[in-house]
Order: sequence, then structure tokens, then C-alpha cells
Amino acid sequence: MIKTFFYKVINIVFFTIFSWIFINVLLNNNGNSGFFQFNPAIIIGFVGIFIGMLIYINKVLENRCCNITKKRKTIIVFTLMAVVMIIQLILGYYLRVTPTWDFGFVHRNAVSLVTGNGVANMDYFLEFRNNTGVFLFLSVIYKAAYMLGIERFVAVGIILNVIMIDIAIILMFYICDRIFGTAKAFLALLVAILTTPFYTYAPIYYTDTLSMVFPVLILYLFILSKEITERWKKYILYAVIGVIGAGGGQIKLTVIFMLIAITLQLFLEEKIKEYLPKIIIMVVTFFIATQIFYVMVDSHKMFDFKVSEKSPIPYTHWVMMGMKGHGGWDYDDYLLTYSYSTREERTKANLEEIKNRLDNYGRGGYFKFLTIKASWTWGDGTYYSPSKLKRQPINNGIYQEIFLQKGKYFKYYAYFSQVVHIAILFLILVSAFCNIIIKNCSYTNILRIVVFGLMAFLLMWETRSRYIVNYIPIFILIAVEGVQLIQRFLKQERLS
Repeated sequence: MIKTFFYKVINIVFFTIFSWIFINVLLNNNGNSGFFQFNPAIIIGFVGIFIGMLIYINKVLENRCCNITKKRKTIIVFTLMAVVMIIQLILGYYLRVTPTWDFGFVHRNAVSLVTGNGVANMDYFLEFRNNTGVFLFLSVIYKAAYMLGIERFVAVGIILNVIMIDIAIILMFYICDRIFGTAKAFLALLVAILTTPFYTYAPIYYTDTLSMVFPVLILYLFILSKEITERWKKYILYAVIGVIGAGGGQIKLTVIFMLIAITLQLFLEEKIKEYLPKIIIMVVTFFIATQIFYVMVDSHKMFDFKVSEKSPIPYTHWVMMGMKGHGGWDYDDYLLTYSYSTREERTKANLEEIKNRLDNYGRGGYFKFLTIKASWTWGDGTYYSPSKLKRQPINNGIYQEIFLQKGKYFKYYAYFSQVVHIAILFLILVSAFCNIIIKNCSYTNILRIVVFGLMAFLLMWETRSRYIVNYIPIFILIAVEGVQLIQRFLKQERLS
């Protein structure tokens, strides 16, 4: 009873907020939600065609996948993914950029460390400790390559990035196979193949894509645990989930939203003697793994986090930046925080500015600002990739004409990306709406809790569409349920 009520409330709240975002993204597009001003009528028309195609393809797949063998399914999946990987590597090569911004700091310092020159920009990591995890992850991979005599570290980063993205897509396929069946799994794979950020982010090996595998891996292991009868094996899986959550969280904080959603699911679905040991194991291993990470960093003395004159940027800095303009990164806010030398002074200055901005907005003004901010975060089908690909590109050719904002063919890429993205958002809405009516609860309720947490977090935090890239496989999983529910409605089946 409590479980059903909770999920119904979550789905109602989710549907309400997501509808508000979706309508503004679709109808009030004035260039603020991305890199191109779209014609809403064209977008709506092509989204309708695209969803119609997905429903038709799904019907064909249901007929074709009835008796498919496990071996044949595996061959098809890995053949398709091999083609995807080839395209990703080609685009990764031709869309290469000289690493700049935070991406550049992480890359250059990892190269410096593994080639024996130590951490070149110690101050950066003392200030932005959130990038320590991705820096060390890249350093380990670069070190392995360096020991093999490979020094083309940009190429290593791109290959690693493509592998991480593709593992996430494959895990998404097998999750969908378990939840909805093989036909829907191939449909999810098709949507993934048509989702452009999986290709355009190939040369940007940073937290957004390197963390993509962790949420889907956590979900996959959670589903496996439900299928295992031996208690000790379940507990081992939950320990592994805790460790993976800790590792992923060090690369990108939003990974832990999946752990939170799973914890809620366990609490709602199982008796206390069943869920309590699992949650304790997961939480304990998460904190142990996190502490081991910090101890290892301290023991290698790469960073002196105890240096008194250095202070990490307080969390209030990103909240403050998230209250101006589109809610994205702001140079003036950056200077404001840096004008103070200690964490306490920075926090105080940030809080004062946050209060001033809230007072200046007023209730109506702040709601209007949040509307702009939500559209900026969720309304860009390119997921901010043109901004990253234009920063010191190494090549200049046909690919730049397609994928860079000033390119001759950019509008075709932008429209295609936007149609796929809006279709996914609409199908997520369908899934939420139908689950308000449906009595039974599916794994997609976990996913909506995750996306709800992500929405809430990014309404508060500094944001941009790049920050939701690592959850694209999760969006596709929910969207596939939307296709399934539309098909059931067309067949006039009762949603129950």
C-alpha cells in the first residue's frame, strides 16, 4: 500500500515537472535551450514520424525476435556495436580537439604524472577536488599505455572513452532484455544508435562519458541480485554495487543518484529483515571504498590537501552560479569566489549573493528563471557538444561543417539530434503518465526516481545539457517503456 502510494506520488510529481520542462523546450524555443532556433512545427512533425517508426519497428521486432537464440542475439548486438565503435573512432579522430578547460587540466596533468614530471597544476586539484577521481582514472590508463610504449595519450583517451560509452550501451541492451524482452532491447539499441551524443562526445573523454557506465552497471547488478536465490551471493553483489557506486561517484557525483534510488526501492519493496542487511552492506562498502580512495591519494602524496593557504571551492559556489543567466558557468561569479582566499570567506560571500539574487528575483521572477534554466539543461539535443568541439579543433573539414555551430550543414545535424531527443523526452512523459494509472510497479520506477533526483539537483546546481549525458542510457530505457505503453493503448489493452 505504501509502495503503491509512494510511486503514484513520485510519478505525479515527475509528470508535472517534466511536462512543464517539455512544453517549454518544445514550444518556447528561442535559442536559449541550445545552439539553434528550431521551428516547433517541424520538430513536432518529425517527432510524430519518428515515434510512429519506433512503434512500427517494435511490432516487426516482436515478430522477428520470438524464437531468437541467445547466440544469434549476441552476434547481432556485438556486430552492430562493432559498426557503432568504428563510426565513433572515425569521428573521434576527425573531431579531435586540443584538450582545454577542465578537460585539458585533467588530461595534461595525467600525462605529466605518468611521464615522470609529477602533477603540473597542483593548485587546480587543491581547488577543484571533484576532478581528482577522473584524473587518477586517466592516469592509471595512461600509465598502462606508457608501459607498453604508447605515448599518443589523446588517442588512448578517445579509445577509452568509446569503450566506456559502448559498454554502457550494451548494458542498457541487456537490462532492457531482462525488463521488457528482446524486441524492446533491440528497439533501445536502435534509439541509442540514432542518439548523436554517443558519437560527438567520442573525443571529449571527461566525466560525462567516462561515468556513463556506472549507473547502468549498478542497475544491471541490482536486477541480477533479484534473480539470485542464494543469500550470500546477493550480499556479494550488493557489496560490489557499493564499491562501483563509490568509484563512479569519484568520477561524477550524480552517479550516486542510482544508489539512492535502489535504496528507496529496497525499503519500499522488502521487509526490514530483508532490506536492512542489503542496504547496510551497500552503504558500508561505499564508504569503505571511498575512504580507501582518499587514503591512497594521501599516501602517494600527489596532493597536499592540508596546505593551509589553499582551500577547495565550496559547494555554495556552484549553487550561486546556478542562479544567474541560464544557470550555467559564469566568469564573473568565478572571479567573485576567487576574490576570497579561505573556504569560510568564500562560503559567506556566496551565501550573501545567493540571498541577494533570491530577493531580486522574487517568487514570480525566480520561477521564470527556473523555467529558462530547465529549458537550457533539458532542451538541447546536441547535449552541448558543439561548444566543446569548437575549442581548438585539430582538424578542419567536412565533420566540422556538420557538427560545429557555424558549419554549413550544422542545421541538419541539430534538427536530427533535436528530433531524437524530443521524442525520448515525450516517451518518458508517456511512461510517467501511464504509471500513474498502472497498479503494478516496474524497474522504470527506479529510473524515474533517478531522473527526478537529477532534475531537482540541476535546478539547484550550476548546469548545462552536458551534465545529463551520463544518464542518456537511462532515458532510453524509460522511453522504451513509453513505446510499449503506447502500443498497448493502440491495441486497446487495459493499463493495469
